[in-house]
Amino acid sequence: MRQNVSKHIKVFFLNMDLDSARVLCDETLRKLALTWEVENASAIIKGERADEFAKWAQGIFQHHIVIGEDIESIAIRRLKEEGLCLATAESCTGGLLAYHFTRNAGASEVFLGGVVSYANEIKERILGVDSASLEDFGAVSEVVVAQMLSGTIERFGAGVALATSGVAGPGGGSAQKPVGTVFIGMQIANKEPIIERYNFVPKVGGAGGGVNSAGAGSANSAINAGAESKSSDTQATMRLDSGACVPRLTPCHALSFSAREDIQYQACQKAIDLLLKNI
Repeated sequence: MRQNVSKHIKVFFLNMDLDSARVLCDETLRKLALTWEVENASAIIKGERADEFAKWAQGIFQHHIVIGEDIESIAIRRLKEEGLCLATAESCTGGLLAYHFTRNAGASEVFLGGVVSYANEIKERILGVDSASLEDFGAVSEVVVAQMLSGTIERFGAGVALATSGVAGPGGGSAQKPVGTVFIGMQIANKEPIIERYNFVPKVGGAGGGVNSAGAGSANSAINAGAESKSSDTQATMRLDSGACVPRLTPCHALSFSAREDIQYQACQKAIDLLLKNI
């Protein structure tokens, strides 16, 4: 007897939260007799007519939606299609963003390398960030992330760059830039940078916390909130509890993150979202 296995697809919405996406999709889900389940940053659509939903969603949301098993592999495939090579500059994410690309087979075709520019000295010496910008705006700022992007493109000869700088906590925040504030940028060579400011709210005990964005989804939407401490971002580390592997951007629910790690995780998620929205 042939077993009836329900079809399913994984959907990533790049410009909206999942609650809003569900409202827009609800009528079509009912018509096609499909179920919607949330898995970290994606929606799992289950049912025999899941493929029909995918075609409908791609027509409605166009480049604001991606469908696949994990967002990193989708990004690597998109980079290959566009003929772009990527390099990264990371501060608060401490190399985690680069890791999520390089853990995938085939990443070497599009990923050139990355700099963990954790200390301000490294931002200046390796990436060419201006010391006056660090003095006036602080490491966690749109101005500095823009210079990190341009420096990365120049040093690596990359077609596109991603950069992160923020306050992962638990300390180091201020009234203007509280813990969870992260500036995320991407730039295609010879084009203007696109930088967004996020205020991540960690969900302790599991990945996939909340996020508030200052104008997310629009170009150059980050807002500088005044000067801050000149100290570098808090160092990023990943905890391997009980020998567990560091998860992909769609980690197992059983893995437990600290609030700090969850902010780092969310920043990487949004950085790849930003890349996919703009290439």
